[in-house]
Amino acid sequence: LLSNMPLSGVSWTGQYYNSTTPSGSPVAIVTTSDIDFDWGSGSPLASVNTDNFSARWQATATLNGTYRIDVSADDGVRVYIDGINYINEWHTAQARTYSTTFTVTPGLHTIIVEYFEATGVAFIEFDITPVSGTDYDLPGGIWRAEYFDNPDVSGSPLKVELVYTPMSDWRLDPPTPLVSADNFSVRWTSHPILAEGTYRFDIQADDGVRLYVDGVLQIDHWHSARAEVYSAEVPLQQGEHEIVVEFFDNNLLAFLTYTMTRIGDYTPQPQDTGAIGTITAFRLNVRSLPDANTGAVIAKVNEGESFPIVGRNADSTWWQIQLPDGQLGWVFGRYVDAINTSRVPITSELGAMPSVPLTGYTLTVTDVTNVRSGPSTRYSILGEIPRGGVAQIAGRNNRGTWFYVSYNGLVGWIAGTLAQLPPGVNVNDLPIVP
Repeated sequence: LLSNMPLSGVSWTGQYYNSTTPSGSPVAIVTTSDIDFDWGSGSPLASVNTDNFSARWQATATLNGTYRIDVSADDGVRVYIDGINYINEWHTAQARTYSTTFTVTPGLHTIIVEYFEATGVAFIEFDITPVSGTDYDLPGGIWRAEYFDNPDVSGSPLKVELVYTPMSDWRLDPPTPLVSADNFSVRWTSHPILAEGTYRFDIQADDGVRLYVDGVLQIDHWHSARAEVYSAEVPLQQGEHEIVVEFFDNNLLAFLTYTMTRIGDYTPQPQDTGAIGTITAFRLNVRSLPDANTGAVIAKVNEGESFPIVGRNADSTWWQIQLPDGQLGWVFGRYVDAINTSRVPITSELGAMPSVPLTGYTLTVTDVTNVRSGPSTRYSILGEIPRGGVAQIAGRNNRGTWFYVSYNGLVGWIAGTLAQLPPGVNVNDLPIVP
């Protein structure tokens, strides 16, 4: 019987270096039970640089069968199993997640994770979970992206990662340093659970694109094109479905947009609330849902532009706006100056943080830290708490590595490595927030 946490109880030896290459003599050696760190803009230890540092963690674990590796990092990361390099993303990056699978025979196996931080935010989260085969199930809304250095999505992909949408705009750049800027291809696969109905798929691409729904080819335009739009209407029964989007770039610009709409959904005309939202970010995504992880980007708006606000989520962290073409979408409230919002109705329960009572305990943040929508670096950033900020504690995750807190109206999760509990308070005294 495979465990859901095959590496529980494994001891990692971490070596830290004051350079972006984990070689030479380490400035610190630390033993940890897992690799799950969010250092924000700080450093792992007093002896380690804030920027331009690296680390290597090594562990030996008893493994048997096929496993999935998921690692999120800012910046570069490499993963080795028994000396074989399975993930090689040694470059600067902003909060990227990489995934792959490997198969081993029963016995002890050596795992090495290497990481480097250039500048800015620094974090890494590493997981290994058992799977029944080389193909693993993806939760609804998550896509498995495979990148090929050829225009035919053929052979073995040079990179595999999990993404929240196939929508991409690479312009003249390659999607990953592992493939060329021209003559590359990508395959995205997702398994959403859908209600019964007829669905309309709209894809715009430069260059070629194919769409499969449950193995049936619905859009087939595998040729050079300049921003052409293709559509298909597909009747589907209720349940899980497989959606595959394939894309290739010939040369020059490369992009793809993707939307799926259930035809016949009733969308009432939004009421005039009198509320106006002015965008304060340089360029802000407008999403289909009030969630940075599952909401597809349907448009982008610019700093200084104003739009009618027609709805909000339960805790007003997201605003639903009406675009000039009448389309409705969601923008994150942190980047919107909203006025006259007293009449704005709740139009979605998504995106709200769970309501839990405070414990009466506080913690002090030891460095600038991100507040996230869940207890992992994979969740979206809701805001920041400054160094020395004192937050009210509502609870912790099961392992006690993340705290659920409230700070000046901002509610979310922070990494335990950047939090100091008061004297006499034990992490096990805090309730677990589901």
